[in-house]
Order: sequence, then structure tokens, then C-alpha cells
Amino acid sequence: MTDFPYIRDLNEHNLNEILQLSQASPLVITFYAPSHADSVAFVKTLEDYANQYQGQFVLAKVDCEKEQMVAAQFLIQALPTTYLFKEGQALDAFQGALEQATLQQRLSVILPKEEEIKFNQALDLLQVENYEQALPLLKEAWELSNQKIAILPCSMRKLISP
Repeated sequence: MTDFPYIRDLNEHNLNEILQLSQASPLVITFYAPSHADSVAFVKTLEDYANQYQGQFVLAKVDCEKEQMVAAQFLIQALPTTYLFKEGQALDAFQGALEQATLQQRLSVILPKEEEIKFNQALDLLQVENYEQALPLLKEAWELSNQKIAILPCSMRKLISP
């Protein structure tokens, strides 16, 4: 989970800062205009997802009526237009509002997998020596990852390291 607001307004002054966020957290940048009903509705859908995922990705919204220079930098030709970033790289981009199922599929490219979430939660618990709650999460993460052994050695190192 992030320590900063995960729904942000993007403008020419904070563009670089927000793009830098994609190094550490998945980033969705969507371009819209208040006068364009379809784009406003799609932004609302993305805001709902951002709230549902509670900081697992940052949603940056660009009002193209106010931020024409930013829109020009991204060569925006249709509204809404959405970019998906992970680890500093744009992995996907699409024009238009997507159906829920299609949007979920596109977002899955940048969102952490369920086993990664559980594993990271377990690591946080191990940091504070809460082994009782950490071990069931590690077991779930291991099962969700099709029982890949890689989770176990890392977990054991965390358990025995000072």
C-alpha cells in the first residue's frame, strides 16, 4: 500500500514526479475532458478501481482542457486515452472506455498477483515478528503460486535472520 494519495491530478508541474512513481508502484494515466461524458464516466470507473485496490496502483488523471501541453506530449487524439505503466515503462495504452471485464484484464498486466500481495503482507508481519499471522499467509501465497518452492527459502531466511 502507498503512503501517498493514489488518485492524483496530473499537470505539467508534477508530470515527472508522477512518472517517477511508476518505478515503485504501478501507474495508470488517463486523459479526459469534463465536457466529454464518456471520458468522465470512464474516469469514475478507474477511480472506483483505484479505491477498490487501495493503493496497489496510482491513478493519475489529466484534464485535457486544462493541461493541453501534457496531452500534446502524449500525442492524445481521442478521449479517453489511458496508459498503463509498471517499473517506469509504458506497458499498454488504449483509447476509449473499456467494458469492466476488458479493463480488469488490461489492469492485470500491471497489478500484483494475489500470491505476491499475500507474500508481501506476510513479509511485513515477519518484520514485526508476528509469525502466527505470517505463516498462514505464506502458505496461501505458496499454494496460489502453484507451490513454487522459491517462496519458501525466502520466507525461512526471514524467519531465522536477526
